[in-house]
Order: sequence, then C-alpha cells, then structure tokens
Amino acid sequence: MLAYVIAYARSSDLPFCLPFHFLTASADFFVFPSTNETFGNVVLEAMASGLPVIVTDRMGPRELVADGVTGFVTRTPAEFAERVDWLASHPRERAVMAVKARRVALGRNWQAVFDRLIQDYRELVSNCRAPDIRQPLCLAAMKTGEAQ
Repeated sequence: MLAYVIAYARSSDLPFCLPFHFLTASADFFVFPSTNETFGNVVLEAMASGLPVIVTDRMGPRELVADGVTGFVTRTPAEFAERVDWLASHPRERAVMAVKARRVALGRNWQAVFDRLIQDYRELVSNCRAPDIRQPLCLAAMKTGEAQ
C-alpha cells in the first residue's frame, strides 16, 4: 500500500498554499494527532469533506468524533497508529464512516448551535426556582448555595 502524507507548513515556507479542500479531495481519511488543540476546526472541515478522522482523546477534537462511527478517538500513540493501519486496510468500513462523518459535520452549523443554545437556556430557566422576594437576592442565593 502506498501512503501519502501531507504535512502542514506555514504559507511562508511554501512557494504556494492550496486551500484545505484541495488537499482533502483525494484523501481516504484524516489524522490529527494534536493533544492541545482547543476546538480542531480542521477536524470538522475534514469530516465535512467526507473523511473519517483519527484524533487523540485530548481537548476539543474528541468532542467532534463519534468513536468507531465517524472515526476514532485514541488514547495512546500506539492506538493511534493501530487505527491508521485499520482505516487504511478496511475500505468498506472507511466508506461507511466517511458518509457518517459528513452527515455529522453538516449538522454542525450555526443554526444548529443557536438552536441548542436556546434549548439549553429554556431548560435552565424552567429548572430555576424563584427567589424568596422577602430577602435580598444575594442572601437568597447564598442560603441556597448558588452564590459564593
């Protein structure tokens, strides 16, 4: 099996810089070994391009990947390497993951984000109890343990 690896470099290091979608157009899957990326937008972009992804279990990217469904979330470097080998040698399963990864990524749009935020606010407000109006708000909150 012939594998191609594309390493990211600063645009100043290259005579030209291709957009991400050009780099992923012919890829079979995407690996992202970062252990300190807070969100990993590039992971979401790869999923939107129809690629299963392999990430570490650190920081934000692990929240984007459904382990074993849209890619893999790995705990060790050895497991990371095993998952790369597995995806490379299982084209049928990889194709199923690719479809699911794209579907998940396309569902993560701003409308969905705001809909979820509004839903969370509604749940929060519906679970709040009104403070005792006979006491100052800060004292009521302190007695219930809601403020410090």
